[in-house]
Amino acid sequence: MSKKKADEYDEITGLDPSFFKLNRDNYLKNLKIRFAHLNENSVIVFQGGRLAPKYDNDTNYYYFDQESNFYYLTGVREPNMHFVLDVQSGEGSLFYEQEPEENKVWMVVPSCEDIEKKYGIKTYLKSNFEKFLQKRNMEVIYIIDGTNENSGLPVHSAELNFVGDYAYLNKKINHDKFIYMVLCDTRRIKNEKEKKLLKYIADISNEAHMALMKYMKPGLNERDTENFFLQYLRDHNYTRFMAYGCICASGANAATLHYVLNNRDMRDGDIYLTDMGIRFLGYCSDISATFPVNGKFTDDQKKIYNIVLKANRGVIAAMKPGITKCADLDTLSKKIILEGLQEIKVLKEGFTPDELFNAGLAKIFMPHSIGHLLGLDVHDVGYKSITYKSNNVLENGMFITVEPGIYFIDFLMDQAEQSAELNKYINVEELEKYRGFGGVRIEDDVMIGEDSVESYQMVLPRTIEDIEKYMSEK
Repeated sequence: MSKKKADEYDEITGLDPSFFKLNRDNYLKNLKIRFAHLNENSVIVFQGGRLAPKYDNDTNYYYFDQESNFYYLTGVREPNMHFVLDVQSGEGSLFYEQEPEENKVWMVVPSCEDIEKKYGIKTYLKSNFEKFLQKRNMEVIYIIDGTNENSGLPVHSAELNFVGDYAYLNKKINHDKFIYMVLCDTRRIKNEKEKKLLKYIADISNEAHMALMKYMKPGLNERDTENFFLQYLRDHNYTRFMAYGCICASGANAATLHYVLNNRDMRDGDIYLTDMGIRFLGYCSDISATFPVNGKFTDDQKKIYNIVLKANRGVIAAMKPGITKCADLDTLSKKIILEGLQEIKVLKEGFTPDELFNAGLAKIFMPHSIGHLLGLDVHDVGYKSITYKSNNVLENGMFITVEPGIYFIDFLMDQAEQSAELNKYINVEELEKYRGFGGVRIEDDVMIGEDSVESYQMVLPRTIEDIEKYMSEK
């Protein structure tokens, strides 16, 4: 694979302001279509993230990560700001909390002019916030409210208690959940600029994963593989940031879905599961690959890997924009996995995939959903995930993961063997052979087009033959 140079996108300078102007325009367009009671003589106020101290320490966390909705609409990467979006005109205004002059000794302190030039948005000091709103005489001040569907935590709503005459503003404030819902729906559908960026991010991630496959050998510690991946990205001036904690799991550790200890010495014959995604210019990738530490699959590893690969490719092939329901994809992946486990005798013959699925066997071997939305957040907003609960159809512009897996988790295996309802479907003797095996996950990032789908991981070696051939060519 040819190396991609970070010449089109640059992590330091950021994205062109037009990137975020398009996001704002799409959001307002959707609001005016979907929100019948929207008052056009209004503004929507958003608050960016604050620089967080480390508990009771006087030291800040080593880098600032902007609140997702705020970044989506502005591109601003500095902390402690408010953003006002005029509903009628679409004009945006930033309000900046100026650091004391003496702080220039310790940090870069940009001026309002610096912020305005960088982001292409008119910028004021926060001390002018009240005067700004009074001058415009808006009838309603909307503030987003609601709950993040993935975390269950309240959304980051704007606080205006720094304003002198808060009582004046308070009469006009409307905490509206619909404002937030429309924003989530807008973020769910990626525009052409976002699609292009996400493809670039996937290419970078693929390149790093492929380099890791070449690097892999027995005797390394899991931490060595994490360090290699991170260093590779930095050596090529791609990014310093990961989208989530690196999962570098070998042997039995690969059965822990969110394993992040990464401290085991890897042995000849181990399976290795890596789940590492990067964050570049605010947007995320989320990729999983599974391959043997020594470059050669054992017979048992081949059996499990091929079942998961069949589920991965089967789901992607079944994706039809405007037709396929998310719930159907989750069900399909789990039926393929159950049928595969039946073929290798872990599950008993004489039962249909429907019977095995309806009995609840899938939760033993794949206790997670087939995927989730991806974008500014790893579990992006818009739908909760691609689960049996979601009857939404695939839409042009959705960016989602497809990540089937099989895991041999002692806790769940014990439950199945001890359950009178589940035990009758299991060949216990065969299942026990896989204790300590770990797990296999194959995760692709998939963009839904108007009449097709594109997997951004097709470049990665995925078949057993391709993996073994690629890893042998060191």
